[in-house]
Amino acid sequence: LGEITYNVLPCDESTEWKEMMDLAMVEKNDIKKLDTGGKLDVLLDTALKFNDAYEVIAYQQGVERMETVKNRNENRPV
Repeated sequence: LGEITYNVLPCDESTEWKEMMDLAMVEKNDIKKLDTGGKLDVLLDTALKFNDAYEVIAYQQGVERMETVKNRNENRPV
């Protein structure tokens, strides 16, 4: 898509908050005493340090590599 670089991260069928916490490797216990703003600050600060050392591929290659989304509770494609 032009000269814009996108980082597409894997997300399960969970909340975005939980997925970002997992991907950023922020432990829930480390932020549980913070207020909502403090928790968000920690997560965003960690996300800013994200290392995008992934293979650079074209959008179409990414689409071709995608697998079927699965409902892990039913163990079948959605």
